[in-house]
Amino acid sequence: MQNLSSNLYTKTTLVASSGHLGEIHDCPFYIARDQFELWQNTHLTVDVVPGRGASFSAEIPLGVRFVTKSRLYNDAEKADLRPVGTSSDNVC
Repeated sequence: MQNLSSNLYTKTTLVASSGHLGEIHDCPFYIARDQFELWQNTHLTVDVVPGRGASFSAEIPLGVRFVTKSRLYNDAEKADLRPVGTSSDNVC
C-alpha cells in the first residue's frame, strides 16, 4: 500500500483551502472545500479494490480503484466531530 500512497500524493495538487479529513495508510486525505460543504454531514468510507477507475485517476496504473461509501452522521456522531483542518495546516 505504500507505493499507492506515495504515487497518489505526488500526483495531487492541493490548494490552501483543501480540507484535511484524515489519513489513509499514513497518506494525508484531502477534499476540496466546496465538496466538503456538500458532504460535511456524511461519514465517508474509502476502500481500495482491484479494478480500473473511471476517466483520469492516479491509481489506474496500479490496477486498483477507490470506492467511496457514504451515510449520514447520526446526532451523537455529529456532536463529536472535530473541525476540519486545511492543507496549509498540515506539514507532510
